Amino acid sequence: MNKTSFMKKLFLVITGILLSLLLLEAGLRMGGFFYLALQDYRNRLEIKKEGAYRIMCLGESTTANQYPNFLEEALSNRIKGIKFTVIDKGIPGTTTDTILENLYYNIKQNKPDMIVAMMGINDRDEKNDLGEDIFKSSKPLYKKLNIYKLFRYLWMNVVKGFSEYKFSVKSPDAQLYINSGNSFTLKKEYKKAEREYKTAAAINPNHPWAYIGLVHCYEALGKHELADKNYKIAVGLDFPLKEWVYIALGNCYLDNKKFKKAEENYKMAAKTNPEAKWAYFSLGCFYGERGEYGKAEEMYKAIIKLNPKDFMAYTGLVDMYKKRYKKGNKDKSLKLINLIRDSFADEKERPGNDKFTLSIIYGLLEVLYKEIDKNELAAKYFSMARNIRLEYFSLSAKANYKKLAQIAQKEQIKLVCVQYPMLPVDSLKNMLDNSDKAVYVDNEKIFREAVEREGYDVYFNDIFGGYFGHCTDKGNKLLAQNIADAIIKEHFEKQNNE
Repeated sequence: MNKTSFMKKLFLVITGILLSLLLLEAGLRMGGFFYLALQDYRNRLEIKKEGAYRIMCLGESTTANQYPNFLEEALSNRIKGIKFTVIDKGIPGTTTDTILENLYYNIKQNKPDMIVAMMGINDRDEKNDLGEDIFKSSKPLYKKLNIYKLFRYLWMNVVKGFSEYKFSVKSPDAQLYINSGNSFTLKKEYKKAEREYKTAAAINPNHPWAYIGLVHCYEALGKHELADKNYKIAVGLDFPLKEWVYIALGNCYLDNKKFKKAEENYKMAAKTNPEAKWAYFSLGCFYGERGEYGKAEEMYKAIIKLNPKDFMAYTGLVDMYKKRYKKGNKDKSLKLINLIRDSFADEKERPGNDKFTLSIIYGLLEVLYKEIDKNELAAKYFSMARNIRLEYFSLSAKANYKKLAQIAQKEQIKLVCVQYPMLPVDSLKNMLDNSDKAVYVDNEKIFREAVEREGYDVYFNDIFGGYFGHCTDKGNKLLAQNIADAIIKEHFEKQNNE
């Protein structure tokens, strides 16, 4: 299995969110520039397995190409006589709204016997009141595009300066060809991908992702002049959020190991919009992965300068710190602790404060205090974070979990609800009012004990959730095994006893 770095996961998330925003009117939802097409290709292979017990996994980047890769084996090793098929429908950067919008289609296409859902991390406190006709509104779009409601761990103000721009896709067919091109690109069938992207560009000449796909193909084929030609077309289009185009192009060059060009495009994203915090974050990840920690730190601090309470900047700093100082650095830890505490000192008293952000911040402080063996303080912040998590849940996530449970029951599909690693399962149960119609998977104790025993980095690649993140292969295997154990105990064994 190919390992995906923290940086690449975030880039998949970033690109997927962009497309979800800009193509909302056409109903085109994508979860990563080159991800979903490959996922569909893999799922088609799984669905071809006749007579199998089908399990469909729903979620975002913590699901997509993560634990589902190991779940089938974990179940097959425990239960003989049943052939399992695991279908990965995770979409990087998505929310429960999008998951529910696609649910009936996914059920029809995949015909699952069981649904495993680990979702909600990208949802926010606010009620689910995002306007459906967002690109038809005459109001400034940044007043409608509340990114908090689309993804909670990227940055606020994604659309600042993007007012009154109406983007429309001439034909959804263009996106179908782009998806097909993505699939061929992932299989390194660049000639076929080129054909699909060219068709997409012919259908909609204003769709930059067609040209970005061509850049990727031509770079891979060594046709650099054609790559440059399509690059110029992509950046020359009258397109909102141009910085995202540069980020996507940076991803193309990064995938082709053209690191200098990748860096140049990420820098152009920041230059195009100096207030684009996600551009600085992309650079921070880029430098951090290349071991240029000083530059990475500068990028995260640039975000803090724009917004001292942007929690993603602090998660980036802590993640960079952990990579830079493998054995810890007391002075650096204390400076970072003081920076975080000073920035959020007034948050508890602020009316309407963001409880989710506070849980992230407390989680970061727990990690840092552990690094310098201040275990009592680490325990204090762990308790504070956990208490918030027990009380806090997104209203949209709760509503959508309930809808999911209702649909699963109606369609006679067994539902398994999975809590994220390190988080208390009771908050998940509360979303469904402790319904006995679902199987709940508790991943708090098993992961905390594993991390305490072997170390955080053994099980997680990053720390985007404050005290958990995207799993390593070992973390995903542990997660898959725990899910399999719960499925066997709470479903198959109970069936046998009835």
